[in-house]
Amino acid sequence: SPGETESGWWIERVQIEVDRAWVLYWIDDSQGLARLVADIRPMVDRYALAHQRARYFQAAVHAGFRHGRYVIAEETITDARASLAAAEQARDLRGLAFARFCLAFTLLLAGLDQEAEPLLASGLNDSTVLGDQQLIARYLAYTSLLHRRCDQVKEARAAATRAAEIAQTAKLFDYVGVAHANLCWVAWCEGGPDLEQHAETALEAWARLEPGYVYPLQWLARVPLACHLLRLDRLDRARVHLRALTDKKQHRLPDGITAAIEDALDEGASVDVSEAATRFAFLCKRHRYI
Repeated sequence: SPGETESGWWIERVQIEVDRAWVLYWIDDSQGLARLVADIRPMVDRYALAHQRARYFQAAVHAGFRHGRYVIAEETITDARASLAAAEQARDLRGLAFARFCLAFTLLLAGLDQEAEPLLASGLNDSTVLGDQQLIARYLAYTSLLHRRCDQVKEARAAATRAAEIAQTAKLFDYVGVAHANLCWVAWCEGGPDLEQHAETALEAWARLEPGYVYPLQWLARVPLACHLLRLDRLDRARVHLRALTDKKQHRLPDGITAAIEDALDEGASVDVSEAATRFAFLCKRHRYI
């Protein structure tokens, strides 16, 4: 019928636009992504199927990530919740596992660890049922980050070690990086001799990602590595990583940490670099970066 034909056309149009949103994300066109997400919202609200709504809201979440440099706004959490609700309506286990991760990751970045934890656990279980190695590696990698943020060294090591093994076999370099970055943190906590090796492995893995995509949470490796180097008075090497933390494509650190980095990078005589380094490490601990 004419009505069904028109509806089918709009559903196809929604799919094209949602797919385009993800292309814009991966090529790092943050402004284009934000515009598209806003422009197609009325179309999505009126015509989209449940699984399309889930993917749309995930694109909106990633637009929020880029806009806030991975400092999480309440609107981004709302979009992540909407994605999971739509995925539950769609009743596709793979789509549900991804939507659950999207919300868990968002909550984790927002510091809402207790709410993120059961989502990560159930999502890992679903991913195991599916046998999806990419999802399993993703869940394990960020479960290790959850344990890291909660100062659970033993649990962080176990999850990161499993994640590293799976991700390395499947050549999932973003999760190889996350896993080794969290093992770097474990070494920092325990005074382990392999801290620098884990950090370098993480940075090398992230460097192997697709051209145009810069992994945005490199603080996972660079913060413990910089603190380690500062403790050893290896200032020149530490400054390389401190400078990288200020890159506009990286997670925006709290203002106090950024100010401490700027002071540590200042080579003028007016700045006490040792004090700045101590302040950097103290604030990173206070904000749960180490």
